[in-house]
Order: sequence, then C-alpha cells, then structure tokens
Amino acid sequence: MTIPPVTVKPSTNFNPPAIAYGTIPPYEFEKSRVMSPPHSRRRLVLALVTATALMCLTMSMRGLFEFQPPWKPRMPDNDDDAAGGKRVPVELFVMSKCPDAVYCESIFAGVLAKVGPITALSTHYIATPDKHSPDGATCKHGVSECIGNIQQLCMRHEHPSSWFGYVACVNTDNDAIPSREQAVACAESLDASYPEKCVTGQRGATLLRKDAEYVQGKGVTASCTVQIAGKTVCVRDGGEWRDGGVVGNDESESVAVERLARLVCEAYGGDDVPAACQTLAA
Repeated sequence: MTIPPVTVKPSTNFNPPAIAYGTIPPYEFEKSRVMSPPHSRRRLVLALVTATALMCLTMSMRGLFEFQPPWKPRMPDNDDDAAGGKRVPVELFVMSKCPDAVYCESIFAGVLAKVGPITALSTHYIATPDKHSPDGATCKHGVSECIGNIQQLCMRHEHPSSWFGYVACVNTDNDAIPSREQAVACAESLDASYPEKCVTGQRGATLLRKDAEYVQGKGVTASCTVQIAGKTVCVRDGGEWRDGGVVGNDESESVAVERLARLVCEAYGGDDVPAACQTLAA
C-alpha cells in the first residue's frame, strides 16, 4: 500500500510568543544583565579606578613603615692606609649574634673615639669552616648568624671606612640580624650601598670561610676575644671579663675604654703620638 505524501502548509497566523520582563528565569536574567556591554564597561572602569587608588595609597604610605635606624653612627675613619701604615692591629674575635660581641664592640667604639688615628681595628668571626656549606661555614647560633657574619665581612670588604659604623648600627637591634631591611637601612645611614651581590653570592661565603680558617689557626674559640698587636689582652665571655685582668668586672665601661685605649697607645711605635695617649699615660 502506498501512503500518499502529506504536505504541511505553514500557518500565516503564527506569531512567536513574546517573552515579557519578569518571565526570564532569575539566573538567566542576571547573567544577561551582568554580561551586557554597558555594565561590563562600568565594572571594568570601577576596578581600574579602585586599583589605581590602592596603588597610590600604598606608595604614599610606604615611607611610614620603612625601617629607620634608631641612630646614625658616626664612627672615626678606620682606613688602614692612614697614619702611614703604623696603626696598631686590634682584632676582635666575635660572632655577629653574640651578646658578648655586641658589648665588646660598643667598648671599642669608645676606644676608637680616643685613639682611632693609630688603631687598625678588625673583627674576625668564630665559626667552623665548611666548603660544602652555602655559607662557607657553620655557626654556633645557626644560619642567621652565618649570614650576619657575611653581611659584616662584605661591608668591611666593600666599605672599609664605614664598616664598623655599620656593625654598631645593626648591634642596636642584635636580635634582628640578619634582617635585610635593617642591614640596608644601616648601610644607607652611612651613605654606603648594601653589598647585595657579595652577601648573596660566592664572594660572601668565601670571605666567611677564609675568616673562620684564620680564627681556627689562631686557636680562638671564645667570643669576644680581644687581641692587641697579636696578643690576647682580655676576653669577654658569659657577660664577664676574664683572661688578662685588664678590665675588672666591677669597673665601669668608661674605665674599660681607657684601659684598652692605653694598651693601644703602649703598642704604638710612631712618633706622632695622639694627645689622647699623653692624657691616658698621665
């Protein structure tokens, strides 16, 4: 049986149903409203304005929260080339995070104030040399101390006339060592640049390893050991002076400064004796 074809004629009265406002499902309506070009542009502009405002606010307030050193140390020039190379070598064997080192270095700030022109001061760092360590050594107070040692060695290497001022500055907040923020602020307070490449590169690790080897060769193990003209004159250890009897534990810091300065004067062999030495000898 053959089924005759069926012809469907389109209705001329067909009109698609109109979708009135409020009949779109809520999600679809919100999506169409958010994604519409006018709203998208407004939101983009608002986001850009907000981001710009936040950036400006951050930059304007940045200075309020930057680290500011509590003081700007002005240490005597300690350039070894001065005084015709006749300066008396004074060596402090220390650890950058050791309280005894901080005290000892503060005493020698006073010594430099009196006899700086004839003093060749240096600090050396007590650590165990280690070629396999990224810091060149292992340190008693951990990696943070090794980095602090490296920072101070790099400052001395690159800024020999201001490195001790840097040491004095970071010592005002010894617990913060080796904070880069503190280190940079202290260096800049002395009009010196922070030795970033030295501290983070191989140079710093090599400086610490060689310095630790030097200390090992001297047989020094206590921080802070004081040597003047190659001779150990006293040791500050555990909050007390010992070995040598140069400074008594019941004596003031000013007395310690005068006695150590007098030893520097006695070891000086030049003719141009500072007036301070004559006063100390009286």
